[in-house]
Amino acid sequence: MRKDFSEETIGYIRSSQQLRMICRQMISGGYCLIVEDDWSIAQMVQSMMESNGMRGRIVSRAEDALTVLNEDAKHVICAVVDHTLMGSATGEDVVREIEHHHPEIPYVYYTGDREAAAHVHERFPAANVLLKGEDFSRFAEALGLQKAVAG
Repeated sequence: MRKDFSEETIGYIRSSQQLRMICRQMISGGYCLIVEDDWSIAQMVQSMMESNGMRGRIVSRAEDALTVLNEDAKHVICAVVDHTLMGSATGEDVVREIEHHHPEIPYVYYTGDREAAAHVHERFPAANVLLKGEDFSRFAEALGLQKAVAG
């Protein structure tokens, strides 16, 4: 980025680039990867995504999410990742994969465990961490989807 741009301008440019990427992916059949082992919560998140004009793909194990990211990342628009999942891996493993290999994918780390939330925020400072029970509209806001869908 050019050094003579203000931080606000640089933020707008980055945001615009991300929104263009999200719009391209939505047109090309992209989806939100929902990594959640509680079916009722996964369904609520999927319903929220659908109300924002986006399909959701639910997986209940971190290992399955890692497979999706390795085999189909080009169609993943964003991710909503729970901390505690079925299987041996955790949501933190999914976040690590996104951060290291797919930084273009915005994500929300979603947990009911305040300690886990603090730990993830410490390890991944750029993470959008939401606690279970927070308003679901914050998902779309945290992922930047409201602007992409409305715009």
